[in-house]
Amino acid sequence: MGPSNQYNATNAWNVNLNNGNVNNNTKTNGNQVRLVSEFCLNPDTPAARYFLDFVSSVLEAYVKCIKTKIGNPNAAFYALRGIMSTLTLAEDMWNDTYEIQGGIAFTVRLPVWRECFAATLRDRIPHDWVMMREELIFEQVFPDAITANRKGRGTLAAIQMVQDKIFQYTDGYTRDDLWVFSGDFRGYFMNIDKRCVVDTVLGLNEKYYRGPFADVLDRIYAQIIYNCPQKTAIRRSPLRTWTDHIPPEKSLYSQDRWHGLAIGNLPSQWAACVIMMLVLDVMLRYGVILDIVTSMDDFIALVRDKEAFLKALPDMEQELKDKLNVTLHPVKRNLQHYTKGWKFVGGKGRNGRLYASDRIIRRARAKIHYCCKVHDLESVYKSVNSYFGILCKFCTFKLRKELSEKILAEFGKELYFDGQLTKCILRKKCNRREQVKSSIRLARTKNEKHLIYFRNVA
Repeated sequence: MGPSNQYNATNAWNVNLNNGNVNNNTKTNGNQVRLVSEFCLNPDTPAARYFLDFVSSVLEAYVKCIKTKIGNPNAAFYALRGIMSTLTLAEDMWNDTYEIQGGIAFTVRLPVWRECFAATLRDRIPHDWVMMREELIFEQVFPDAITANRKGRGTLAAIQMVQDKIFQYTDGYTRDDLWVFSGDFRGYFMNIDKRCVVDTVLGLNEKYYRGPFADVLDRIYAQIIYNCPQKTAIRRSPLRTWTDHIPPEKSLYSQDRWHGLAIGNLPSQWAACVIMMLVLDVMLRYGVILDIVTSMDDFIALVRDKEAFLKALPDMEQELKDKLNVTLHPVKRNLQHYTKGWKFVGGKGRNGRLYASDRIIRRARAKIHYCCKVHDLESVYKSVNSYFGILCKFCTFKLRKELSEKILAEFGKELYFDGQLTKCILRKKCNRREQVKSSIRLARTKNEKHLIYFRNVA
């Protein structure tokens, strides 16, 4: 036995590794078998088409993932060999040889100290592939009260929904028998039971999923959820930030293999919504809550009978703890009459008006003050449009006028604001994009004049 090469369809030469002799023989004399895939023999079989459809779906997830991550150096490096690497990834997912690589772990300081995990781009592709199918199921089964992660919803939609429901249940603010309970769950992501998530989602898949690759979907989803990124992740923040600022109940490094999901991964965000769906079933079963609106682990419940709600609250908390391992935060809770106002995910409402939260206002003031101090035009342009885009959704015209006057005092020659103070606009002489476009138009005009001149001369 030895290496071989092929002259033509019937003749080949073999190398004898014992003595180094080269023999030119027919293939039947070599007593060797060439490994050929069954797809090469007949690539048009149903099994081959089914596998190629799966590869195509993984490539679709890759394209979706790379669109938003191409600015990342690691993503750009992956994109250099993206198609070939993704084909290998698809084969691993299909053959059950896919292994999740170690990502990175880091901490963020604002708005509060928090631990985050980031997967590699290679592992984000299965995340997107799974969620492209699971999202269709979640949209069918999730109640309207769950607003996080869903298209067309978000924090602003949640705030507006609370205001609309208060208006509805008070008959246009004419009734007095409505109370607002705002609450939060302590260490929500870190206490999520992975077994509960997987059992629930696989049950939903069995009931609602009618697409292809159902077995691969169940297997990859369970593998992603049961993964423990804290065991393989590389820490990008100093260790002291964990010891000094991250409590044990808010860190995956203090959880066992069955509890806790990584904040920052797409399947984890949706898994949190799955648990919240189960939480809503428990809370509404007691019959003391009129309606409820949630945004991840924050929620607002509308209550008609204050005494009945307070009486049922301890039993409700105990059931949530026993069944779902979630605990209502003992401090971050508030029950008051709707006329006194309410706060929820970056906004607050009172008497039919919506206002920005104090935290957003403080950060907007601090950012604009810093940009004006260092005279950074590009930074102030991006920051102002970001903050003003949020503030203009609330009753903040007086605040926006104050901030815009401060900005114009420093950058009045470089930018200006629209009439409603919703955004700032760079003047043409300072807008690089407009300068490039103007240069291109000028060059085209000159070329056209030269062409007309040479045509007339000819």
